Amino acid sequence: MEVLRFVTQLIPSEELALVDKLSELLEDIELENKVTTENS
Repeated sequence: MEVLRFVTQLIPSEELALVDKLSELLEDIELENKVTTENS
């Protein structure tokens, strides 16, 4: 756990925020694709 904390401190917070946002967008896309597939 300490190693992970250290690693996250090495990554600039702006990049972490970008990764979080990209992750959210990908989840939204996957959800939309799932709904579209189920409704077809």
